[in-house]
Amino acid sequence: MLSIILVLLTTVVFSQNQTINGNLHVSNASGGNLRIGKLNDIGNKLVPLGALAAQYNLDFSGYRDVAQDQIGARIAALRFNKHQENNALIQKTALAFYTNPSGINTGTADLIERMRITPEGNIGIGISFPTYKLEVAGVIRSKEVKIEATGWSDFVFAKYYRLPSLQSVEQHINNKGHLPDIPSEREVIENGINVGVMQAKLLQKIEELTLYVIDLKKKNEKLEKRVVELEKR
Repeated sequence: MLSIILVLLTTVVFSQNQTINGNLHVSNASGGNLRIGKLNDIGNKLVPLGALAAQYNLDFSGYRDVAQDQIGARIAALRFNKHQENNALIQKTALAFYTNPSGINTGTADLIERMRITPEGNIGIGISFPTYKLEVAGVIRSKEVKIEATGWSDFVFAKYYRLPSLQSVEQHINNKGHLPDIPSEREVIENGINVGVMQAKLLQKIEELTLYVIDLKKKNEKLEKRVVELEKR
């Protein structure tokens, strides 16, 4: 009997609008949703909408003070079949992060976009429409960068590798203005460089230079030996 009375009292209390000390306003909105705040309040609302499709579960839709052009935040949710702890989900849109260069924004200064995450998962810093997984319009400072490579230049030391003659290298330089297998200045300016690929190409040239030096050393040793033999005569 006591349980039935409590249920009835609870139903009566939350079926009507309630005001506590003139500050907290709790109302039963249409559709069984719970609204905290006055119905005609222009801001500072917490509105759980009941996990409806294409709706927001938490909606902070007002503004404060003089910053009338700045909204609060809206959070959409998607239910998974299996709950996973410590996960967060923001869906249905790209994310853009803005800052105010002059400090606190009073509504008179324009915000500047600093970073964006596109719906495709691309991240742009200093660029609004990144086409790569990470695109930065500026200088990156890092203590270490690890690049995964699909090959390396040790093929230069393989027996089947034909080392270009110095004469052919000289001819290529005279005709093209750059080393064989190395992009020209114009190509680099227009297309940039792939760091991993370029490192492999530079190593290839270093290994080729090493073979040239070894070959010259052998030729010099033969010449020195011949000079010694001639001096003995």
